[in-house]
Amino acid sequence: MPKIIQLLHGGSEHQPDNIDKNHKSYTKISEGHKRKFMLSDGEYIDNNNKQSGKLMFWGEWELSSQVSELDQEDRFYPKWLHKPYVGNTEIKNALNTDPFVFGDNFYYFVCKQSKSNYKTSLSELEKGDVVLFGSNKGEYFVLDTVFVIGDIKEYNTSNLDKVTNYVKNKEINEDFYNLSFKFANFKCNDNPNDCNKTPKINKPLENLNLRIYIGATYENQFNGMYSFSPAKVYDENDNKGFYRVRLKSEEFNFISNRLNTSYKENNIDNMNFIWNKIRQKISSKGLVEGIKFIL
Repeated sequence: MPKIIQLLHGGSEHQPDNIDKNHKSYTKISEGHKRKFMLSDGEYIDNNNKQSGKLMFWGEWELSSQVSELDQEDRFYPKWLHKPYVGNTEIKNALNTDPFVFGDNFYYFVCKQSKSNYKTSLSELEKGDVVLFGSNKGEYFVLDTVFVIGDIKEYNTSNLDKVTNYVKNKEINEDFYNLSFKFANFKCNDNPNDCNKTPKINKPLENLNLRIYIGATYENQFNGMYSFSPAKVYDENDNKGFYRVRLKSEEFNFISNRLNTSYKENNIDNMNFIWNKIRQKISSKGLVEGIKFIL
């Protein structure tokens, strides 16, 4: 039976640099993961029609971004609008971006798949499982990414040759590898000079068999489902953005309000129904389904 996973990640909003309020430098490991409210070109689904345009959305991007200030309506709305860009990728102490939603596929590869250097059940998900990435905000779980697993690539954290072969064979996206995967805190026994130089408090993941999950796309769906992020079509006159969609236990019985663990799994025998119900919730808020975001 397929699973739906409610997965928590840091919900605080990234602030711009102290010196330059129009810029956010890459996130150092010591800073911890946070969300960004972002703007990029992309593709989206609105009323079951695929369209292209500029999109605003909540997500993760731990490399650099240009920043402008928004008119924050209340604490649930964003304060900053980030425009991600690819800068220096030779840095050695940046956080990875996971999930990675940029390019032709969404990717999820390490977050919460281990704890204290032991595998968790998140390292054993299957095609058709759905991961709901979000955060606790106020009294509810707020959603930023709906990740439908369409394909799986296995790897070992102590020998990443298999991953580099995936890149060479175009089985995974090179941008995902260069802009996210290579920043994960792995111990690379074969190529120690390629590993991140991280603080001692961040123990490297050693000899774990984990999985790179590749999101199902609108063009290559899994049982009629695809990955997306709630988004809003950009309007240059809109200077406040939107708050993240609240999924409440009163509407979705598999959701825990104020989840007090890092993730929660539920077996779902009517996954398409639930997935469409989430889509309807997003649409009711005047939002669209962002299916592709372009750097």
